[in-house]
Amino acid sequence: MRNYIVAITVLFIMLISVTSAEMAARNSSSPLSFNIQSEFVSKQSILLTGISKTDLNVAQNVALIDQIGGSVYDVFIQGNQAYVGIGPNLTILDISNNTQPTKVGNILFPGLVKQVVLQGNYAYVYYRGHTSSSIGIVDVSDPTVPLIIGYIEGYLSDFVVADKYIYIVNKDGLTVIDVSDPAAPTETNFYSLPYLNSIAILGNYIYVTSNSELRVFDRSNPAVPQEIGVYETINGSNIVISGYYAYIISGDGLPLFLRVVDLTNPILPMEVGALDISSGIPGDIVVANGYVYITKWGWDGIGLRVVDVSNPVAPVVIGHSTELDAPHGIALYIAAQGGQRTIFVADEGSGLSIIDVTDPTIPIEITKYNSFAKWHRVATSDNYLYVLCGDSQQYGYNPDILRAIDVSNPIMPVEIGSINTFGTQLASAKDIEIKGNHVYLADISLRVIDVSDPTVMEYVGFVFTDRDPHSLALEDDFVYSADYDKGLSVIDISDPTTPELVGFYVTQDHAIDVAVAEEYAYVIDNSYGLRIIDVSNPENPFEISFLDTPDLETDVTVAGNYAYVVGNDLHVIDVSNPKNPFEVGIYDFPGEGGGVAIVDEYIYTISMQATQDTGLRVIDVSNPMEPVEVGYYYLERPINLAVSGNIVYVVDWEMGLYTLEYLPYRFYLPNIWRP
Repeated sequence: MRNYIVAITVLFIMLISVTSAEMAARNSSSPLSFNIQSEFVSKQSILLTGISKTDLNVAQNVALIDQIGGSVYDVFIQGNQAYVGIGPNLTILDISNNTQPTKVGNILFPGLVKQVVLQGNYAYVYYRGHTSSSIGIVDVSDPTVPLIIGYIEGYLSDFVVADKYIYIVNKDGLTVIDVSDPAAPTETNFYSLPYLNSIAILGNYIYVTSNSELRVFDRSNPAVPQEIGVYETINGSNIVISGYYAYIISGDGLPLFLRVVDLTNPILPMEVGALDISSGIPGDIVVANGYVYITKWGWDGIGLRVVDVSNPVAPVVIGHSTELDAPHGIALYIAAQGGQRTIFVADEGSGLSIIDVTDPTIPIEITKYNSFAKWHRVATSDNYLYVLCGDSQQYGYNPDILRAIDVSNPIMPVEIGSINTFGTQLASAKDIEIKGNHVYLADISLRVIDVSDPTVMEYVGFVFTDRDPHSLALEDDFVYSADYDKGLSVIDISDPTTPELVGFYVTQDHAIDVAVAEEYAYVIDNSYGLRIIDVSNPENPFEISFLDTPDLETDVTVAGNYAYVVGNDLHVIDVSNPKNPFEVGIYDFPGEGGGVAIVDEYIYTISMQATQDTGLRVIDVSNPMEPVEVGYYYLERPINLAVSGNIVYVVDWEMGLYTLEYLPYRFYLPNIWRP
């Protein structure tokens, strides 16, 4: 009994400490930055991970267990380590063997990492959230345990770090920040200039590009630089400097140009060379040893160009690579032994691409560090997740691969297998469902994949329906497919190797989701609300009732006597008599709902396309007439979810896979204290 009382007392003290720490953080009044090391802690702590000053309310009764994957926008190399932005993560890789990068450290931010810059033992990481953006300042003196020690709030276009100052450009101008104490950044100056795009430093001079000109600042006094020169260019989007030349990507995409500007006289910069590098969207630019490496993506499909600038007056393209998809940031790495030259390219949808440019005329991709980006759909069965991802910008990132992820340990999800889903712009997978050892995948047909061994998935069945399925539901030996403008299809899967279309029903509008319970299919029919279809005879389904709803609904699930319909709101509909459905409750949440699941008396759904408050929402429907939100977790761009017990898997378009846990407690407790 005495031990029990002691344990309760310790627990009470811990809860008070947590509450006090949160209140102290909330009451901070610094307008620019402050020390938030106590708020950026490990994923297994009692506090949330990655909360900035403006993101303190990112969760309620929902804890982060783990996060993996996401889009890749930038990479910075220092020594034998690559610092990569993968979704909301700064991931640190050992690249001493550049054919097999090895992860050594990681830290999570509350937004998508867009730019990474290192100086000494500090990484400056720009991340962009839905309602705020910041530069996180990270101590990487021990790369296995990176620690965030401060941050600078604000949106930006580009930034550089030099001599303990950060120089930031954005649409409003140039800002100078003193980071001599990284935990307490201080603004020292601001210059109001319109639409600045990029920035570079050479010695005591700062070079800034805008939509119409190149501006030069003398930073002999680094805290208060003075403008000394201007050169008119055309929409300078990226700049890099080598020797006394600036290499600028300019143009509006049709076409793009590489412009070479002589900086011998900083007061009078002068263009000396130019090169048409074809059309596209600029990514990044680096220069070394007489070569400029340019990433871009778009219309001609060429992701990397290598330009010989040994004669700056006459730059010439000598090599290119089409192996990249949507490249952005780029960094050069020269091996300590053998002198092999490689460039690391942040390839948005497909990961970190490592390309051998020892012979710059023939760039060769030698490996890729996969980032698992562009997530679409997720389903769970036993200890496995099956996720539809889109790796190819060529097909608009439509799903082109199915990944199997082992989540037997939710803290450490691991991909164990994958299979191509043949995604194109015309026909791509839109949904997946699981039954036993088979995954059913909807595109313009129904495909059946044997996952009895998830490490070696294979197609075993197929039926061509040509009915544009958008959503699947399984019941007994049948798949029910919401086929957009062609209504509802019923497919017999009693033999998964030979699925057969046996019946269909054409709805009034566009069938976009379906749920099945007993002998009824509940179909979301776009603007025509909920249609209830009798499928007791699968070969002859027919509508028995409908219920108009005021919103354009997107998803439905059924449990017991109720159907739960999600659109702009959550509608609770009594279907105890399927011939006479009626609404009994409603819950209004911001944005548009997407994906819905029910476990016990809780609805799990996601709010999307809102100006803020996008993310996972947990709604208590124990009283169907008065649904109450009891849990929330902010996410940037959630797409879909799957639930297993109180573990929720949410896929985010660019931020990857989040493993979350609903905790119906007032405070977050360490795992060892949870009942």
